[in-house]
Amino acid sequence: MPMLLQKLFSRIDSSAMIEQKHSESLLAICTLAYQIDGKFSLEEQKLFDDLIKQIPWHSATRVETFHSRVISDSRDAINKGEIAKFVVDHAESLRGDSSVLAIIRELSASDGEVSDSEIKLLSLLETSLN
Repeated sequence: MPMLLQKLFSRIDSSAMIEQKHSESLLAICTLAYQIDGKFSLEEQKLFDDLIKQIPWHSATRVETFHSRVISDSRDAINKGEIAKFVVDHAESLRGDSSVLAIIRELSASDGEVSDSEIKLLSLLETSLN
């Protein structure tokens, strides 16, 4: 391998890359969770805003820009009936994080009601994360 490439690869922080993928997947799944019931309450908005402020972010792309793109992607998954594919696409980088289901449960219940679509999503997530 050329010396320049070795130097470049040695500078890549793989833990930051893994953490970034985890953050992106968590935001994607949370976005799907708040969109899946067709309602977005003020409480859900507050929880999501808190998540965006606290989530580790190591990308040149701003978290808000990424979130805007994910809103469209998750809405497309819902409209096309491709929720399972969306979840599976993001589940790999979330495996082993026991807090993911708790976060989604809290987000789902934050509007005072857990809809059938949210229950199905939680079940699909539980299966996909194990």
